[in-house]
Amino acid sequence: MHSRRYLRTKTLQALFEYEIGQNTTSTIGEKNLFTNINHLKTISLSQFQIILEFKRLALDRIEAAKKKYLPTEADLNPNLKFANLRIFKILEENISYQDEISKEKIDIHSDIDIIRLVFQNIINSETYANFMNVEDDSFDDEKDFIISIFKDYMVNSDALASAFADKKLHWYADFFEAALVTARTIKNLDCDMKNDEVFPLLNIDIEDHEDDVMFVKTIYRSVIQNSDKYIELITSRLHNWDLDRLATLDLIILKMAIAEFIECPSVPIKVTINEYIELSKDYSTPKSKSFINGLLDRISSELLANETIKKTGRGLISQ
Repeated sequence: MHSRRYLRTKTLQALFEYEIGQNTTSTIGEKNLFTNINHLKTISLSQFQIILEFKRLALDRIEAAKKKYLPTEADLNPNLKFANLRIFKILEENISYQDEISKEKIDIHSDIDIIRLVFQNIINSETYANFMNVEDDSFDDEKDFIISIFKDYMVNSDALASAFADKKLHWYADFFEAALVTARTIKNLDCDMKNDEVFPLLNIDIEDHEDDVMFVKTIYRSVIQNSDKYIELITSRLHNWDLDRLATLDLIILKMAIAEFIECPSVPIKVTINEYIELSKDYSTPKSKSFINGLLDRISSELLANETIKKTGRGLISQ
């Protein structure tokens, strides 16, 4: 499953593109929306390929040391612990993973200079030194080590995130969302995994998760189909403020929140308000947070009072 915040973010981006006419029809926009959501898997696969590339860089470093004019004892008898990490073997031998790499045409070599720099930072780190100095580790220890260097040196690399952003619009933010998926996948790997088992990451296509599909479709379609009605709800509660002065993104965020109030009975009102406030912080103006908070609070209270909002189950929490 995808995080609801990620799904809301991608839906906001799709609705903005539809609003400015980038997608000629809502149907095309919806198709593009689901394609863009599934890019999360592509980015995560690329992150795994970078992790695997670290093995090749480690072996290249070992071979170069052996060829020194005066190699040391350590150069001639290197510590192979990193190169022999079991996660590398899983990635190299898992059939479904390798098939998906080919199918998605994952190619990281255009970013090899950045990857080399990240690798150099890893091998110079205290985390790496401490790991290499312990003779035996469990597979869980190996996974914790990989997750640690992944978070500290890959996810925190602005150069690497920017390289992904250069490939496609929105991929800078998606890089960090994909990192959560990558780390979770690593954590759940089993060292006894058979080569013909489906690699866990490959089960995250949104089409495989009915609740996620329905959530996205509901918000996206409701905002487009009920746009005039939602605008009326908003404008009738604006005080000393013209609709023309409202930022396009603010208007879309408000309409999405209203759609979620009405169409998603299992989502608590406070959760919806908080989530769209967070979206406004990331994508709109500095003043949007307070404006959206106040307006959504008023609208939700009135819609509850006239029973337009009808929450059930978890949606009743803190109502």
